[in-house]
Amino acid sequence: YQVCHNLCMSTIALLSVIGITIAGMPLLFLTKVAVPFWTAAIVLLLITVWIYIKKRCVSEKLIIFNSGLIVAGVPFQQLQPFSKIFWVAGGALVALSIILLVKDKAAKTRAS
Repeated sequence: YQVCHNLCMSTIALLSVIGITIAGMPLLFLTKVAVPFWTAAIVLLLITVWIYIKKRCVSEKLIIFNSGLIVAGVPFQQLQPFSKIFWVAGGALVALSIILLVKDKAAKTRAS
């Protein structure tokens, strides 16, 4: 629910900037399909990791970033009491991937 609510509020805020006003939660329908979307994200992440292991043609930082987003967005009602733990763990993975990316870019800039 929290992820959907944040997406809805962001959408409403973005639309209000360009002059469109919406009352309510325009993305409420996503709460009904959150688990299938999250499951598809897990499957796609596993495929990406498999491709990374086989060919090393996918950025490991991108895999860490996507893993963080998936961990932070766990949609299961039974795990809601632990949602803050998932947010912190997922956010830490996202922050780690961004730090690694910036560190690599800085190293490449210094080398040039």
